[in-house]
Amino acid sequence: MSVKLKKISDNLSDEEHSSIAEEIRRGKIDGISLSHLGGAYGPTWSVGRDYNLDFLKHYSGIRALEVSLPAITSIDAIAEHANKIKFLKLGEFNKKTVSLKPLANLNNLNSLSLVKNKKDIDAISGLTGLIDLSLTGYQEKQIEHVASLVNLERLYLGFGTFEDLSAIKELSKLKNLEILWVKKLHDLSSLENLASLKILSLSTLKQVTCIPDISKLGQLKSLVMDTMNGISSLSGIKGSSINELAVINSKIDPLMFSDLNNGLPFLKRLVLGLGAKGKTKEAYSFFDSSVIGETLNDLKHNTSRGSRIEFCS
Repeated sequence: MSVKLKKISDNLSDEEHSSIAEEIRRGKIDGISLSHLGGAYGPTWSVGRDYNLDFLKHYSGIRALEVSLPAITSIDAIAEHANKIKFLKLGEFNKKTVSLKPLANLNNLNSLSLVKNKKDIDAISGLTGLIDLSLTGYQEKQIEHVASLVNLERLYLGFGTFEDLSAIKELSKLKNLEILWVKKLHDLSSLENLASLKILSLSTLKQVTCIPDISKLGQLKSLVMDTMNGISSLSGIKGSSINELAVINSKIDPLMFSDLNNGLPFLKRLVLGLGAKGKTKEAYSFFDSSVIGETLNDLKHNTSRGSRIEFCS
């Protein structure tokens, strides 16, 4: 999914706002970006200013919005003036008192990205129309609110702290799951319940020692493991339906791959990088040369995270 945004400046007149809103109505763009970052793509805003977002009244039909303004103290104007948006990306706020309660009124949202903003995060639990969710920097008590989002198809969990994935075990429609650098996470057993899962990406999970039995996940096509140095067993992968397997930047024993060749009947592409050429070569030796790839670009299935933003002039 691609979202077309226009980066706007922080000093537009009412007439200029109305002109951009007309571009949205005509379908030329999906929405706007208000950000202190990305100067190469358009105007940037002050990182230290608490902006009033009431100018969003000009954008009642907006479909997508990105807000990366650390010093703002309220997002009330988003719910008041842009309550029909389908895509919302919020950067981290400096003040932890900024409430996410207004999100509860955004009933049309199907894609949401949040970074470390925790106050009233329970507001997301009622957004059952969400298909795509990205959560960066959250702990277990915040992740629990994902459990009610039964229509989720894509989920990213990164740079958080929690021990297991019990919060997502009932997400029966989840197709794409990416987990990156989560402290204390060691129990992945809840993955066994995700019957619709097609793409699984695991990265820098230091305390994970094994992959659970994924042989019953009949829809699973792609498994990517990056910097998974704690892995001591790959037996859970045996008998699975995966077409693609990538294990890269991971200093693990190549002998773990010895019984996977005959144990992965649908494997079409394999990409390995075990920290040393000799170890990688040894692991490859257990497989037919026809399945061996060189980089992640050789993988067919899309492992990119959620919606992609395109900035338009």
